[in-house]
Amino acid sequence: MSSAICIFALQAIGRIPVMINYSDEIDDILFACRISGIKKIYASIKFIDRIGFSETINVLKNEGIKIIDFDNYDKQISIIHRIFSFFASYFPTNFYNLAYGNHNSEDPALILFSQRDSNKKKAVVLSHSNILANRCQIMARLDFGAYDHAINILPLYYGFGFASLIVMSLGGIRSFFYSFPNHYKIVPEIIYDINATIMFTTNNFLVNYAKTAHP
Repeated sequence: MSSAICIFALQAIGRIPVMINYSDEIDDILFACRISGIKKIYASIKFIDRIGFSETINVLKNEGIKIIDFDNYDKQISIIHRIFSFFASYFPTNFYNLAYGNHNSEDPALILFSQRDSNKKKAVVLSHSNILANRCQIMARLDFGAYDHAINILPLYYGFGFASLIVMSLGGIRSFFYSFPNHYKIVPEIIYDINATIMFTTNNFLVNYAKTAHP
C-alpha cells in the first residue's frame, strides 16, 4: 500500500512517478532509469531482500541512483512536516493548488514501461486525462460499488495493476494488495478471509488459484 500512497503523493506535488519492474534484467532497469531521468527510487528494502533482488539495489547505487527505503522513511519525517500534513489533510484542494499551482489535466502523470520491443522497454507516458479516461471505460463495463471488497494480485508496474488501483481507490472501494501473485495456496485463503467480491489478476494466475482453492 505504501507504493500507492507514494504515487499519489508525488503526483500531488507535480512530480511524475515512474513504475519500475524490479524483476527485469538490470540492463533494462538501468535503461528505464536513463531515458526517464530517474535520480531516486523509492522501494521497500525488506521486500527486495525477501524476493532475492538485493544485488539489483547495489548496482543501482553504484550507478549513482539514490535508494530511499519505505520501511524507514517515517523516521525522516520531522514534527513540523507532520503538523503541516495534518492541517493540509483538511484542506486538500488548497494544499494542491499551493504545491502544484499550474496544473493541467494533459500534463504527464505517470510513466509505465511496456514489454520488450526490439530488445528494449518502451516508455508509455500517461496524462491525468488518460488515467481518468481508462477508469471511466472500466467503470462503464463493470458493475461494482462501495459494498464490494477487492483484492489486487497484480504489481502496480503493470498497466492493469495500476488501473485497478485507480478504479478502486477513486471509486471508494475497499482494496487489499498482495505482492506475491505466485503464492497459489495463500491467495485463495486471503480471498476467503477478507470476503473479496472482486479480484484483479490474469488468466494464468486464476487457473492456478482455482486448482488450490477449496470447492
